[in-house]
Amino acid sequence: MTGLTGTSNDYSTCFIGNWVFGGRYGEAWIPHAGVSYLPFTLNFSGNYLNLFPPFNEVGDHAGGAVTVGACKTANVCGNTMVAGGRGVTFCQNCTNALILMNDFSGANYCGIGYEYPGDFLLKAAMFNNILAGGLTYHAKFEYTNSFGWFFKGNHYLNGTTNVPPFLDPAASSAHLSD
Repeated sequence: MTGLTGTSNDYSTCFIGNWVFGGRYGEAWIPHAGVSYLPFTLNFSGNYLNLFPPFNEVGDHAGGAVTVGACKTANVCGNTMVAGGRGVTFCQNCTNALILMNDFSGANYCGIGYEYPGDFLLKAAMFNNILAGGLTYHAKFEYTNSFGWFFKGNHYLNGTTNVPPFLDPAASSAHLSD
């Protein structure tokens, strides 16, 4: 189905001010093999999420507050996730993200990262968030895409303790500032 103008500007999703209890995802736009998706814009703001954790089985991927692929702009602002797998996960060909004033302290797997090697998010601005490292990291991205990632005023948790950010790769070129 094509939109009014036939361009990717026609495709957007807004999920604002909801309470989500159960399930694996707050928002999931996951590309599947062999299916072509047009880039879209996501506004995901002011939501409260109490999600299921990842299943304890090999090959199961953690759900989370937001999982997007082929996203040209993601605005993820003012959300609270008290339980779930990941805060934000990006898949194929994502371009820009503003991740602002979210509380992802309930992430039991990781804060922000990609689904598979080769997935990317070119530019990300992450300001005033609470990011849990869960079992792995606070933020994970490909080194080649880390030059456009900016972190400012975030709190990084290991359990309930503030810690320095754990980025993967540690030698990334992401810009960190308190």
